[in-house]
Amino acid sequence: MDGFLHIDDHGILRHYDGDGKVLDYARLELTELTAFAQERYTGGTLDDLLAVWKDADSSLVEDEMIWNPPQDHFALMNSEDALPDTPETLKSGDANLLEASAMLSCRDFFCRQNSQCSLAWGTSSPCRLCLGVSNRTGGYCNP
Repeated sequence: MDGFLHIDDHGILRHYDGDGKVLDYARLELTELTAFAQERYTGGTLDDLLAVWKDADSSLVEDEMIWNPPQDHFALMNSEDALPDTPETLKSGDANLLEASAMLSCRDFFCRQNSQCSLAWGTSSPCRLCLGVSNRTGGYCNP
């Protein structure tokens, strides 16, 4: 099934289907958000996420907002306007390049939908999920 995961500014992790419908969610604690950001990001992006999440309290988000979030999450994940600072060779999804480089991991690949992660690696893909955060355009693949 296509779709993506997204962590919003309040610490709600949502699983969306390919049409933008929320399938499931989890309320993340501040310690989880901080650990996630520190594990995956550096520099200005890390600083930005830590600033956004410093006062996050997912327990304050009502169920209605969880199941019916603003449409901007879906729009950001599927926007064609901005791509990350990723080498053109990685954006291309060239299977030969990917198989040849043992140094690459799932998180090296920009995505908009889960299916893009598995396509990048082929049939034995360790990458299954596309995860976006906050107000960032698109996301990165995850195991």
